[in-house]
Amino acid sequence: MKPITFSELANLYFGEYSAVWARKQMLRLMQANPTLMAEFAGVPYRHRTFRFTPRQLEIIYEQLGEP
Repeated sequence: MKPITFSELANLYFGEYSAVWARKQMLRLMQANPTLMAEFAGVPYRHRTFRFTPRQLEIIYEQLGEP
């Protein structure tokens, strides 16, 4: 698994929306999942992360499902 940007990830989950709306929806989806945010506490994550590491992507896919 290679690192991908936040925009790329948002597009995978919300490809039918505009890029800006997809990013907003992705952020809301992530913040609404307390388990996901708790697991992110154990890995380097900041609200304005530009790229997700393979470990971060694993956490996202575990909690939200594959896009």
